[in-house]
Amino acid sequence: MKLVRHHFALRGEHDRKTAVGLEGGWHVLTFGAAALTSGDLGNRVYGIDRRLVTHAPPNEPEKLQRLLERHCGRIAAVVVEPVMDTPALGLTDAAVAGDRGAGRSQQ
Repeated sequence: MKLVRHHFALRGEHDRKTAVGLEGGWHVLTFGAAALTSGDLGNRVYGIDRRLVTHAPPNEPEKLQRLLERHCGRIAAVVVEPVMDTPALGLTDAAVAGDRGAGRSQQ
């Protein structure tokens, strides 16, 4: 998340800070990525900051597209599974193709 935010800051796109994770996704290998996990894994106890994170349902590219349209100009990254050695969500080929198309439309 730091890299994509830094990338857009260097390009002068300072509003592109929001990361999109998948509902049901699991990203707790590092403290910073824990905000991408959609479930509550002690977020309040650990002080996980989710202000710049939102979530989309997996395998529903049309809902991701609508989310990207609503947050136009603020999305820095869409983080999808799998994450190695974790209980990863599987994505359909259609969802992956839809995710790629959605990202291009917001550039």
